[in-house]
Amino acid sequence: MLGQTYRNLDKIAEAISSYRQAEKLYTELGNDEWAQNSRDRLQALRG
Repeated sequence: MLGQTYRNLDKIAEAISSYRQAEKLYTELGNDEWAQNSRDRLQALRG
């Protein structure tokens, strides 16, 4: 995931944006597992 790359580079704002976009797209596609994965990663970034 792009969000993971941003997180690894300590670009947290970009990581959050990427995970939000991914969550939205996965939800639209009906991929609940990956949408939840994106939400979980967002939550981890927010602490």
